[in-house]
This record gives sequence, C-alpha cells and structure tokens, in this order.
Amino acid sequence: MSISNITPEDKYEFGKLTLIQRHERIKLPILAYDIYYVNHNYTTIDSNWSSTWDLIKQSRLIESLIINIPVPPIILYEVSYGKKYKIVDGRERLKAIADFYNRRLVLNGLELNLGLEGQTCNTLPVIIKSALDLRLLDLTTIFPKKDISPDKAARLMEIVAARLEKG
Repeated sequence: MSISNITPEDKYEFGKLTLIQRHERIKLPILAYDIYYVNHNYTTIDSNWSSTWDLIKQSRLIESLIINIPVPPIILYEVSYGKKYKIVDGRERLKAIADFYNRRLVLNGLELNLGLEGQTCNTLPVIIKSALDLRLLDLTTIFPKKDISPDKAARLMEIVAARLEKG
C-alpha cells in the first residue's frame, strides 16, 4: 500500500495527524523561577519575549490569582523532551507572573479594594503572599507523536498557534 492510498482514518489511527497533550499544574513561584533563572528553556513562537500587556492588565492578572479567579492554561510546545519549550499561548500571563515574583511589577489599577495598590511581591501582606505562593497554574504541553516529520510538526504548531489566537 503506498502512502497516497492511506485513508484519513488510517493516518489518524497510526498517529500521523495527532498531537499528544500533557497536563500539569505548577505553583506560581516555581514557574516564575523557571522563567527568569532557567529562561533558556522557554522561548516564544515568534521569538519576542516582550509583553504587549500594559501594567494595569498585568496587575489585574495578579489580582485575579490572589482572589483565585480561574486563569486560562498556558500552552507550551515541547521542542526537546523535558528541556526546551516554545510558548504557544500565554506569553503575557507568564511574563506578568514572572515580573511580579521578580519584583519588576508594582500593582496598580486594581478593580477590587483589597488595599494592594502599589504593592510588590515583597510588600504583600504575609497571609496574601502565602496564599498566592500556593496557587497553581495549569500548563498544557503539546508535542507530536514520534513518527511525524519535523516539517509536519512545525506546520501543526503553526495551526495550533493560529487557532488559539483566533479563539
């Protein structure tokens, strides 16, 4: 049977068109440490690590995490098993969390009157900082099955990124 005679069902069955997903949850301070001190493990799809979010949007994400509002998962593409990842979706969220934990973000423009305006990670009340440190962020890591070519894997990742961007 030639490759051109294989039906879509057969390709799917043999894993030629599928991605594997791994789901995990990570504590915010561990994630921030990984981003800033093991940064070479995380790159963005478009190689741009700068944030498009303003300080208010970043601050409101931290406020959401403090009061435990659900936050969408971060989507990563595993380039090298357990070592290198490309951020497919969630770059701004990761940057805001890492900046806050690394004292580069001062909270401002918050919507709730919790008395946290002007606070940094270092100046948060201990009880709030302790609760924030226990918050978990969902990570979804995707990677193609082993039998897919690097070109097809790259194309699949472009499709994934485009679809996530469009919602």
